[in-house]
Formats: sequence, structure tokens, C-alpha cells
Amino acid sequence: ELQEGIISKHQSNQQDFVVFQRHGCAAQDFIRSPRSLFLGPVVVFCAMHGEQYIRRLFPTCAPRLMLLIYQLLDSALPNIQNLKYHEEPWVYACVSQGFAMLIFEMLVLGIWLRSGSAMVIGFAVGQLLARAANAILAPSDQAIAVIDGELRTWCDKVAF
Repeated sequence: ELQEGIISKHQSNQQDFVVFQRHGCAAQDFIRSPRSLFLGPVVVFCAMHGEQYIRRLFPTCAPRLMLLIYQLLDSALPNIQNLKYHEEPWVYACVSQGFAMLIFEMLVLGIWLRSGSAMVIGFAVGQLLARAANAILAPSDQAIAVIDGELRTWCDKVAF
């Protein structure tokens, strides 16, 4: 049976072939389009320049705003807390900001396609990537215990 709009039969000089097409699926149409290749870099560009613009526009409250953003990311990503103990602070920043950009990209895609499924899928994939980053990049439990012990015994007065 041939259903209108789903299966169409094409004839050529040499053979008959059937093409399966799904019409009206906005997500698949968008993913196949060349515009989808530009969405990721555009979101990264907007995020980077948006942060710089906020830092220039509000130089006194920009650091507090970044702390609030990191607290929000901490609540969304409780499974990467061990990355805060990494010897390089940019590791935690890259993973958490990458998660935020993925969520922002999926939000833009969801608004564009008028579908909430992109946001849900983006959040799930972001959680999986964050767990993988935590498992691969986090320092050992012994190193975390040593750092925690040092921070708990630290004070601002020098003891003799």
C-alpha cells in the first residue's frame, strides 16, 4: 500500500525504486538543514561575548553574577562536585559552562521547533557527559580528602 506523503514511488529508465519520506517532522528537517551546523557555534559565540559584555557593562557586580551562575550550575550538576578539587580551576569551569551552553542551545532549538523534547534530551545528554567528565577528570578520593582536611584546618592567623 502506498500512503500519501509517506511513501512515493519513483521510476527511472533502468529500475523502479521506492523512497520513504516523512513529511512534517520539524526536528529531522532542521537537523538535515545546513542551518543546524551554525547553531552550535552561534550559541558559543553569543555566550562568550555575552559574558564579556556583562563584565564590561557591570564591572562591580559581574563577579557576583558569575558566582550566582556557578551556584545555579552547582544545583543543576551536583555530580561534578569532585571537579572543583582539580588542580586546574578551568576544568570545572569548562565542564559546567559546556553544560550550560548545551542547555542554552537545546532551549533555542526547542523554541525554534516549538518542542520541549529538545530541552529534555539536552538535559539528559548533559547529565551523562557531566558524569563522564567527573569520572575521567576528577582527582582521587584520597586527594579530595587531603584538600578537604587542609581547608577545614586553615585559618587566616599564622600559628606558631
